[in-house]
Amino acid sequence: MAITPIDWAIVAAYFLLSVGIGLYFTKRGGESLNEYFLSGRQVTWWLAGASMVATTFAADTPLVVTGLVSAHGVAGNWLWWNMLMSGMLTVFFFARLWRRAHVMTDVEFAEIRYSGRPAAVLRGFRALYLAIPINLIILGWVTKAMIKILTISLGLRDVSILGQTVSGEVIAVGICFVITVAYSATYVFDNDPDATTFWTNIKKEFESKYPGATLNLQGQDGTDIDMMNKVAL
Repeated sequence: MAITPIDWAIVAAYFLLSVGIGLYFTKRGGESLNEYFLSGRQVTWWLAGASMVATTFAADTPLVVTGLVSAHGVAGNWLWWNMLMSGMLTVFFFARLWRRAHVMTDVEFAEIRYSGRPAAVLRGFRALYLAIPINLIILGWVTKAMIKILTISLGLRDVSILGQTVSGEVIAVGICFVITVAYSATYVFDNDPDATTFWTNIKKEFESKYPGATLNLQGQDGTDIDMMNKVAL
């Protein structure tokens, strides 16, 4: 099936809309941690809950659903339809309670709900469990989905480089890597007043929230990735 100009126009419109929304809210999001992560706590609880559920859908979701239906028929959808109840609870029950607790992360919630050594063990377990196996699994299947999308949409094929055969999937991974590096290296913090204000506000808010702690921002080469890597507690 060939991709027509209308198909490319829809893809381009989607990306332009996404970039436009991001640019529109960039300045507001840089005012404080609350603005960046919680939209200043001005979003209604049901919209925040719906947003949390929406983050479970990504580029890999249509591929998975298509594969399930192809292999098992419509009944295969029950593999993800069974999450309907938990999703509804997140939107209409947990989101409201989460907002009422005035927390930003689940670690803060654990500190409020529990105390002492059991709370520390819980926080440590969740940090390792979510950061290593869960995140690696998610990164793996999302990357695999993007490889399939790029391979099909761009018509990537095996090529020979210096006598070595490089598969289209490897080329797709290379494209993702180049885009990520280019995006991370093009925003110069040292010459951007909004970026300076953003990190200054983060430092003030962090140190007011955690008395006695110091947040040192020691960017050297000016890129956003360098700034992130050199945040030292």
